Parts: sequence; structure tokens; C-alpha cells
Amino acid sequence: MSVNPIKTCYKYSPPDGGWGHVIVISATIIQIATIVPLGVFGTIFNNFFIETGEDATSGITLVSSVYNTISFFMGIIASVLLNRYSLRAVSMLGSVINFIGAIGTIFATSLNQLIFTYGVLQGVGFGLLLPAAYSAINTYFDKKMAFMMSLSQTLLVMGYIVMPYVANWTLEQYGYRGTILLLAGFTGFCFPASLTFQPVKWYLKKEKIENDDIQFCVPVEPKNSSPHDPFLSEEKSTMELHEGDVLYRRRKSSVVVGDRPPSSKPKRRSRGNNKSFWKSLLDSIDLDLFTNASYMNMAIGLSLSFTADVAFIPIISPVMASMGFNSSEIALMISTFFGADLAARITLSVWSAFYPVNSRMLVLGSSILSSVFRIAFLLNNNLMYKIIVMAAMGYLRCFIQSPQSIVISDDYPDTFESAYCVYMVVNGAITLIFGPLMSYIKSLTNSDVWVLNMLTGAFIIMIISWTMEMLMYPKNKPNYKK
Repeated sequence: MSVNPIKTCYKYSPPDGGWGHVIVISATIIQIATIVPLGVFGTIFNNFFIETGEDATSGITLVSSVYNTISFFMGIIASVLLNRYSLRAVSMLGSVINFIGAIGTIFATSLNQLIFTYGVLQGVGFGLLLPAAYSAINTYFDKKMAFMMSLSQTLLVMGYIVMPYVANWTLEQYGYRGTILLLAGFTGFCFPASLTFQPVKWYLKKEKIENDDIQFCVPVEPKNSSPHDPFLSEEKSTMELHEGDVLYRRRKSSVVVGDRPPSSKPKRRSRGNNKSFWKSLLDSIDLDLFTNASYMNMAIGLSLSFTADVAFIPIISPVMASMGFNSSEIALMISTFFGADLAARITLSVWSAFYPVNSRMLVLGSSILSSVFRIAFLLNNNLMYKIIVMAAMGYLRCFIQSPQSIVISDDYPDTFESAYCVYMVVNGAITLIFGPLMSYIKSLTNSDVWVLNMLTGAFIIMIISWTMEMLMYPKNKPNYKK
């Protein structure tokens, strides 16, 4: 068949605006409703543990570790679901499960019940909602995606800053069960937010492809394509555009752990996929990575730094209370922590716009400094001293959380999806181990200081393992095997 150059071809592209702005607002609402309450978990449930006779630090670490572990493993399942069903369907399923868990938490009267309603049910809901929310932004935006994601994250951190004061006020006015009821009502906003995740094909932009931008187009009879049927030419390759025809390259769904989603590359979505759910799940995990020494060192190191940071946040309130600080002082310290985190995100955005960033060295350096400030945190109980140290730790938090997925993408760009899925498994396992271990150390020593020292130890293990690899294999590619 002869191939002739033609003058005009068209493609359909993500809207990069319009209804996409509604998507960003909805995704941000979902994040605030599910993530922000974790920052004041200790503040809200402190009275619950007093009422049930459980140790606050042990109970909080156990519940939050179950929540985080379930969320990690659900991220893998969400990855499969997002490739089989619509964003709206997956998000609505997560909303239902999360809301049921939130309502159940109101009536929890024991630690085991709280573990089930909050740790398991809300963990499952969160594990479905967050990937769907980030994937929606990925789907609706291309050129403006980084900006919109940064905007969403900025609003999220602002929620973290305000939430301690809101939690203190509602606890004073309505008690802790009334506060949980209000939070459960707030999770209900996930339903209308999920309903806005309409198919992106309704809003695609038709754009002309200049002849200089493509090599050839095959002249055929024009087809009646429209933004409401963009997948008509989905089976065609990039170089097989037809005159009057369209091409839409759908962004792949991305699964998120931490504060920032992994970068996405376009991939073709296969319709009529007859694979079973479990077969699709197993296909998403590259088991060979478990035998890759460099990968496992990277994944375990990232998981340790992530856990050392995430597990610290819920226990801030009970630890500070045990040191004699009142609720207003604790709220001030927590707000300072997240305010510094917000300032760091702005710094990182400006910095990365002008200078290249070595993500792995950024995580390593921030972990070293964080371990130093964690030790310094315990040396003095002066309020101003604590605020300054909390600000430093909050500022460093951004440089530990934000680059996590980029570290994996830099080392494994061609197998990122599998590498990220395996990382989620490793992270879930580390989180599951640390929760009960922190509770055991608290019951054994009856000291919050040793719990904090254990989290600092997680940083130190990561620092040693990564430094040893860099010294032993300074010139090796990141995918060496042993």
C-alpha cells in the first residue's frame, strides 16, 4: 500500500482546563476528607484510649499501622481496578467503604473495633479513593498537570495546618464522639466529589497536527469521529493517523503512596481484556525484583524513611501531652510542623524549576538531618525550642515524602509500574512490622522516648544501607543483581 504525506491530521488531547478544574477541586476534597484527619488522629482519639483503658501511644501506632498497611496493599488492587473499570466507579466504591468505616468508628468501644472500623474499612476506602483521585487529575491534564497537582497538594497541606485548631474546637464543643461524627459527615463529601469523575472523552480537545510534527498519514475515507468516541482510533499507532481521523493517547492510572503521585506515561488500554482479576493482579507485580539486591535496598530504604515520617505524625499529640504541653500548645506545634512542610514544597517547586534535583540524594540527606533533629527534639522541653525543632522536621518532611516515587522512576524508568507495585508491597510489610513493634516497645519500657528513638533508628538503618551501597558500588548501574 502506498503511503503519501497529507496536509492535516487531528488528535484529541486532555482538556487541560474546563471540567478539569472541577476534577482538581474534587480530588482535593477527597484528599482533605481522608488524609488530613490522620494528622490529628492522636488528638481526637486520646480520650477514646483513656475511656477504654488502652495506652494512647500503643493504640495509635497499632491502628495507624493497620490503616497504612491496608492502604498500601489496596493500592495494588486499585491499580488493577482502574484498568478494568471507570475512575468514577472505583472512587464511588472507595467512598462507600470509607463512609461505612467512618460511621462504624463512631460506635467503636474497644481497640479491636477501632482497628476494624478505622484501620481496615477506612484503610480500604482510602486505598481506593486516593489512586482514583490522582488518576483523575492525570487523565484530565497534560501540560498543566504538574501545576494542578502542586496546587492540590498545597491546599492539602493548608488543611493540615488548620485541622489541629478545628479538632480542638470540636472536641471542646461536642466531645470526641461528636468530633468523629462530624468527620464522618465530612467523608460524605467524597460521594459528590466522586460523581464529578466523568469520562475524559466527553471533554477532549480536538487539535490539528501540523504536517511537520508527523512523518506520514495514511489517506483514507474520513470517519465520523468526535470527542464522545475518541477510542475509535485507539488501536492505531502514533504514526498511523488518518486524514480527518483522530488519536487520543490516554494517560495511565497511577497508584500513589505518600504525598505525590508517580509520573505517568501514555499507555494503550486494551478493551475486551478477559484476564481474571487475580491474573491481572499477579501480572502487575514483577517477582524478580525481590531478588534484585539494589532494588530491595532502595525499596526497603524508602519504606523505612516513609514509615519513620508517617508513624511520627499520629503520636505527636500523646507524646507532647505526656511531656506536659496543653492542647493549644500542641495545636501550635502541629500547625508549625505542617506550615514548614508547605514552605518546603514551595521551595522545592522553585528549586526544581531551575536546577536539576538528585532525588535519591535529596531523600538521603533529608533523612540524615531528620534523624539529627529527632534526637535534638528530646533534649529540651521548652515550648519555643520544640516549635523551632518541629519547624525543622516539618521542612525536611517534604524532601523525604515528595521524591519517593521519583527515586524509583529514576532508577527503573522502563519498569516503573512493576517497580512501584513491589515497593508498595515492601512498604506495607515494613509498616505492618513497625506498628506492633512500636506498641511492644511502649508496653515494655512505658516510655514514649523509646518509641521515638525507634523511629529515629529506622532513619539510621536506611542511611547506613544506602551509604554502604554507594561506597561499595559507586559506578554500578542501579539494577545490579547479587
